[in-house]
Amino acid sequence: MSKIFKTFITMFLLWSCNSSEMKNINDGTNEIEISTKTIQEANESLNNIDQKINILRTKEPIKSEDITKVFPIKILDFQRGKYTSQQSYNAMNFVFGDATYLNKEKTINITITDGAGETGSAMVSIIMLALHSNVNKRNAQGFEETGVLNGKRAIFKEEILQGNNKQKLYSIQYITRDRYAISISS
Repeated sequence: MSKIFKTFITMFLLWSCNSSEMKNINDGTNEIEISTKTIQEANESLNNIDQKINILRTKEPIKSEDITKVFPIKILDFQRGKYTSQQSYNAMNFVFGDATYLNKEKTINITITDGAGETGSAMVSIIMLALHSNVNKRNAQGFEETGVLNGKRAIFKEEILQGNNKQKLYSIQYITRDRYAISISS
């Protein structure tokens, strides 16, 4: 990863850190210690992500027919509707799969993106960076926050759709096996 990119990401991580800790500090020395610690933690996270991405770049993406095998026919009382997978054989060379599950009242969409190869690793790296930040945004249109789901960092979102019935769109995004980006929305 280039130094400019690492610097940009470090600044992004620092910006996304919880600033309430900094508000309570009056002594300049403590502020410098906390800032240095935050920078060191951000740098370690970036190095960890960089190592994972370099490994993913060298791997071949799985075949599109293999990704569709991951989607079960039924999840609880949701029956699988349509499902697709796509593999790009041009210079981008990445794979993703998408499935829609339905019951009488709701729909669940699941997307899996393989992080192997140049393009897949770039796509997954963006999610990895977002997962390493602490986000807690709330407003009248919903919320977005990072947290833990089954021992893994995840991004949770709620979006209130404008209209007569004010439906809510929920989504969870996480990475599994340091390779596959999973997005679940309903």
